[in-house]
Amino acid sequence: METRNYSDNTTPSWEGVVVEANNSGGSRFLLQGQNNLSEQGYIWTTNSQGVITRGSGWKSGDALLQWEEEFDIDLNGDSIIA
Repeated sequence: METRNYSDNTTPSWEGVVVEANNSGGSRFLLQGQNNLSEQGYIWTTNSQGVITRGSGWKSGDALLQWEEEFDIDLNGDSIIA
């Protein structure tokens, strides 16, 4: 299995903006799209070892509103949270 490390410097297309612990001992990472992915968001879910176990796929429009409210951040650039 190939191992990869990710950071904000990995790509100019996204920035990690929020991380929170989940109930299984892992974390959820909210990525905010940049440049060609602006006004979009993506969530990585990891296990307790930090291995990404699930990706949400890039979401935009109304699909972001739940995440804006949940993470208390403006993802779509309208200066309003949810």
